[in-house]
Amino acid sequence: MEIKPHFGVGTIKIGFTENELNQELGPPTNEYSTVFEADEIEVIDLEYEKLGLEFALSSDDDYKLGTITFTSSNYYLF
Repeated sequence: MEIKPHFGVGTIKIGFTENELNQELGPPTNEYSTVFEADEIEVIDLEYEKLGLEFALSSDDDYKLGTITFTSSNYYLF
């Protein structure tokens, strides 16, 4: 799958909601929530182990996709 800077990866777009990710990829393998008390910001991490992807949705971005982490070499840039 191609990484598209400032856009996303494959059909996944920066700005997707958790619902949109679930519709596109199904339920995540793991879901973690971290609250940063100093800033009162919550970050939800959705991990898709088989795809080698992790998505972060933050409360300061209205829980929209802001960060994608790649844990597999199946993705390419340009």
